[in-house]
Amino acid sequence: MATNVERNLVESNIAIATRLWAGATVFFFLGPFFAYVYLRSLDSAGMWRPAGLDPPQGFGAAIVLLTVASAVALVLASRAWGSPRGRASLPLVAVALVLGLGAVALQIAEYAQLGFGPTDGGYASVFVAWTGLAALFTLVTMVWLETVLAYCLRSGRRTSIEADDLDSPAAFVGPRLAALGFYWAFLAGLSVVMWIVLYLF
Repeated sequence: MATNVERNLVESNIAIATRLWAGATVFFFLGPFFAYVYLRSLDSAGMWRPAGLDPPQGFGAAIVLLTVASAVALVLASRAWGSPRGRASLPLVAVALVLGLGAVALQIAEYAQLGFGPTDGGYASVFVAWTGLAALFTLVTMVWLETVLAYCLRSGRRTSIEADDLDSPAAFVGPRLAALGFYWAFLAGLSVVMWIVLYLF
């Protein structure tokens, strides 16, 4: 049986670890962002972005919309989990998962429609690297979300005694969901920045 002190400590560790991972994530995306700023300002021989090298705007808008909608659904679900009708938020968790996977699928489909590759100039290389990195992080986050959804579903079949067990799948569903909601919203914010930089400028 977990004491209140143990539960509070584990919940705090989950929250802190997620925020540390969010901070580390920024460093992964600093590379493409720095390359964008540097190569665009340098523009060697006018080869930063040759004429006609434009990504499909529809794909970009759809990807960022799915990402943001998924993050909003998950944040709402995580906030509702602690309420008496918290389990009613499970469909929102599933919706967040489907929307996030849809964003990854659209990113893959966009690559088939690009008409350029990473060797077609500075912008093209940064575009492929940055969007690919974002898609990879989104996919990994969706795997994380799937495991949390599995925990949520299993928690409905546990007794109150099992729910107090630190090793039980029913334990700490709320903190896990809240941590993931925070991280996914953070990653969605980075995706919005990426969309603004790569598609609108």
